[in-house]
Amino acid sequence: MMQNGATKAEPGNHAKEAYERLLEAIVSLQLRPGSYVSESELSNLIGVGRTPVREAVQRLSIEEFCDVLPRRGIHIVPVDLDRQMDIQEMRALLEPAAARMAAERISDAEGEALRELLREQQDADASDETVIADIDETLHVSVAAASKNELMRRTLAPLYAHSRRHWNMQKRRGLKDPAEIKEDWSEIVGAISRRDAEAAERAMKAHVEAGRTALLGPGSR
Repeated sequence: MMQNGATKAEPGNHAKEAYERLLEAIVSLQLRPGSYVSESELSNLIGVGRTPVREAVQRLSIEEFCDVLPRRGIHIVPVDLDRQMDIQEMRALLEPAAARMAAERISDAEGEALRELLREQQDADASDETVIADIDETLHVSVAAASKNELMRRTLAPLYAHSRRHWNMQKRRGLKDPAEIKEDWSEIVGAISRRDAEAAERAMKAHVEAGRTALLGPGSR
């Protein structure tokens, strides 16, 4: 987590560093939902100049993490249940397709990296929900990357961050049982490794639907 006076990013990578640091500050709730901040405050918070901060804010605005309001500053978008339902609905549509594509297109190196993540998750303490959730998100990101569809990857990435912010806002309640998460990923990674596209799509759909129910409740659309 960033603190005031954070180490400045190396030249040539400022905009990317600013985006990553500000996104983490928003997702972790260091920047509170509904709050207003200025470019200079954000620059001081993450230790990056105002020009890359401005570029990062533009990207975060497109991804609906903040709004730039004339004469009022940068508004950190509140966590909204309807918006979260939309996000989970999109994930339920896109992620099974990403898993199918990954099974069809994954490289040997990517498959081994995915299996290594799975081993890390299986070895993790089931009582540490934060670690389980972090590995779960990394696995989702890795599957999206393995789909070899750049638009798919770029569409899903902010949806994962929105989901994690919602989870943090709920004081980290709503995570599916960690043992079930491990079992889900064993099935998903196994199907992708076998290049069984139908099984990968089916397993990912079940995983995402169960996660949506855990996060939003059984009555969610």
